[in-house]
Amino acid sequence: MTATQHIRTELETLENRLSKARSRVDDGETVDLTPMEDAVQTICNAISQRSDAEQRDLKSPLLSVLEELDQLTTVIRARLEELSAQLGDSSDRRRAITAYARSR
Repeated sequence: MTATQHIRTELETLENRLSKARSRVDDGETVDLTPMEDAVQTICNAISQRSDAEQRDLKSPLLSVLEELDQLTTVIRARLEELSAQLGDSSDRRRAITAYARSR
C-alpha cells in the first residue's frame, strides 16, 4: 500500500467515525470527539508531506470528511438548541414555583 493509499484509508476511517458520532449525537448520546484530534493531526501531517499531485488525488476523500464534519456540526448545534430550550423551560418552571411559594 502506498502512502497515498494509506492516507485515503485513514480518511475513510475518519469519515466513518464522524458519521457514527453524528448518529450517536442525533440519538441524544454524548460523544467524546477528543480521540479523533490525534487522527486528524496525523492525517494532516501526512497529507502535507505528499506531492502536489498526490494531494490533489486526496481531495475527494478529504472533502467527504469535511462534509461529514459539517453534518456533525449541524447535529451538535441542533442538540444544543434543544437543550437550551429545555433549560429555559426548566428555569421558567422554577421561577413559577418560587413565585407561587412566595404568594402562599
